[in-house]
Amino acid sequence: MIGLKSKKRINQMSVICYLISRTAGPGSPGDPFSPDTPGGPTIPCSPDGPAGPGSPRRPRGPSLPAGPARPGGPTIP
Repeated sequence: MIGLKSKKRINQMSVICYLISRTAGPGSPGDPFSPDTPGGPTIPCSPDGPAGPGSPRRPRGPSLPAGPARPGGPTIP
């Protein structure tokens, strides 16, 4: 059943991309999601999400710096 979860995620992303492309409709003027509109952003629909593999987000580092625990916490005997 592990493969079912990843397949469901891909289907979810394709549905989201489909809804985004259908929201404004291709006939509306200045539609940034329409491929016919010049100058609009290109949004790749991939399993990585709308941002694609070149996302500007940095990888998440450790939340706390390495070192002793904070003073004032509970002491466990």
